[in-house]
Amino acid sequence: IMAVHAALGRLCTSESPVTLAAVQADTPGVAKSKVRVILKLLAEWGVAGQHGRRGFSLRQRGLSEAQLLRL
Repeated sequence: IMAVHAALGRLCTSESPVTLAAVQADTPGVAKSKVRVILKLLAEWGVAGQHGRRGFSLRQRGLSEAQLLRL
C-alpha cells in the first residue's frame, strides 16, 4: 500500500490522471495485479481518485504508513 501511495505521489505532478501502467512501472517490487487492487482500495478510501480508463490521481498526500493502515 505504501509503495503504491508513494508512486502516486511521485507521478501525480499535474492535473492529469496517472495511468495504471505508469504506477505499475514505478512499483516493480509489487505484482501488477496487486497494484490494480491497491489503487482501487485507495480510491474507495478517498485517498486516490479514479478517473475511469484515464487513470488515477492522488487526493491525500503525505499520509504515514500508520494512517494508511488504519484506513
